Amino acid sequence: MVNKFIKISFALLIILLMLYLYNFNFLFFHSLVELFSIVIAFNIFIISWNSRNFTDNKMLLTLGIAYLSVGFMDSLHLLTFEGVGIFTDINIDLTTKFWISARYLESLSFIFAGLFSLKKRKIKAKVILAIYITITTILFICIVSFNLFPECYVESTGLTPFKIYSEYFICIIFALAGIIFWLNRVKFQIDLKVLYLFLASIMFSVISEICFTLYKEIESYPQYLGHMFKLISFYLIYKALVEESLRKPYATLFKNHNISQKKLIATGSMISTMFHDIKNPLTNIRAISQIGSISTDSCKDKEFYTRIIQHVDNITGMINKINHAMGSNNLQEVDPALSLKEVVDEVQTICRSKNIKLEMDSNKSVNKVLLEENLFKRVIYNIINNAVRVLEENSLIQIKLEEIKNDILIAISDNGPGIAPELQDDIFKPYTSESGSTGLGLYMVHFVVTQIFGGKVWFKSKKSKGTTFYIKLPAINKQG
Repeated sequence: MVNKFIKISFALLIILLMLYLYNFNFLFFHSLVELFSIVIAFNIFIISWNSRNFTDNKMLLTLGIAYLSVGFMDSLHLLTFEGVGIFTDINIDLTTKFWISARYLESLSFIFAGLFSLKKRKIKAKVILAIYITITTILFICIVSFNLFPECYVESTGLTPFKIYSEYFICIIFALAGIIFWLNRVKFQIDLKVLYLFLASIMFSVISEICFTLYKEIESYPQYLGHMFKLISFYLIYKALVEESLRKPYATLFKNHNISQKKLIATGSMISTMFHDIKNPLTNIRAISQIGSISTDSCKDKEFYTRIIQHVDNITGMINKINHAMGSNNLQEVDPALSLKEVVDEVQTICRSKNIKLEMDSNKSVNKVLLEENLFKRVIYNIINNAVRVLEENSLIQIKLEEIKNDILIAISDNGPGIAPELQDDIFKPYTSESGSTGLGLYMVHFVVTQIFGGKVWFKSKKSKGTTFYIKLPAINKQG
């Protein structure tokens, strides 16, 4: 109760102080309010940008990036304001154009952030930032260089119809954003308190815009009210984006960590059970193949059964190694270049049998990696073998190894038909295959690289142009 009384008293004191400054010196009042708004806008961007890896809420991140452009335009509005004295040969129309462009950016960003969050497709933060930088640059050029932006203020008559109607249109945009936020509050996955802060900010923005349609002279009470409501709106956005939303992931980090640990334990148990279920039929297949090999007199059939037994042994061996690696810390320092060369030498025979050229860039020296070497070789073998299975004669497989910062990057490329688009999202899931195989190879590749080696694996594929699998593993520092 006491804290609430202090906050209300402090807010009233700020309002009275701003009213005094407005009557004492309007230029100082305007500069102070705009400066506060600009600082808040840039702070929103800085904190949002640096927190982008800790939040998966696309709406909050998009709005955070948007306020970089809003803050930039508001900065130009402040610097070109009459009486500031930084630029010469300026007029009220120019500073009003920067103002109205900033409001358009802000209001439309609420709509864009809301609609974008409803899409399942992810867009990188850098792409969103590039979009806003491009839009801001185009706006700046239209206002300053080519004078393509409509007039907003005429000395003899005051505000132009474009400026007045724009303020009303911006109010409508803000109102639509509020409706989108409210109707999709569950999908946006934001706290109710944060939602109310957003809606309150939008409400004060609308009131602010209405105030800015009422003044005829720059130094008038609608100007005072408009700027104060704008300041309140920015403060509420700051509260919503920073204090309530972007700070929250840190508070829940340990909770999520505990949940992840429990999930990992459950996943490990499930995988062990699945491996056990897989080994049972493999044992039967091996036994039947042995019987078939003994029973037949055909050399061709014997060779066929022998190959089946070898493949079963390979799969069983890999399952045993994964189970062993999951239950113990059996990782050792391994030179990835040497291991890769050994795998390449092993599969060259298979490649030559299909007239497939296998190349490896082995001239680069890289740091060692903590691995279980046989598992690592099996991972590389599975990727190459998958490529060989779908490639035609005279095709090419290339392996590149390089060290980027503190990571070892392995790229295995082919010029084959590519992975079917409908399979790409599930390619690392069990039983996903288009070549008649079991569909477990790439699942095991992904599991070994990410869960046992602590690395990353991904791919890029284009139809009729080929596929490249990337494996990134943390290197051991030479000085360490």
